Amino acid sequence: MIIEVKVNSKVVIIPAVYNKLPLIDHMAKVIAFKPVKAAKKHAGNTLCKHNHHKWVLIKDRRFDNKSGKLVTTWECSRCKKTKNKAI
Repeated sequence: MIIEVKVNSKVVIIPAVYNKLPLIDHMAKVIAFKPVKAAKKHAGNTLCKHNHHKWVLIKDRRFDNKSGKLVTTWECSRCKKTKNKAI
């Protein structure tokens, strides 16, 4: 038995056997997602965002002309933020 169906002004001939079966003949591929680990999720400078820097002393000392004092420069090794302290 053959069934004729009009689709967009075209005649499509479908055998009657396919009338009862679904049109998709294969299953979709299932991809297993792993949960993201906390270390990977928060990678980067999250400590620096919460003001927990890893300060390292920069060896070259600068002289401040206005106050006439030596200035110690500290730099965060993670985010490269600098702070100065007059001695």
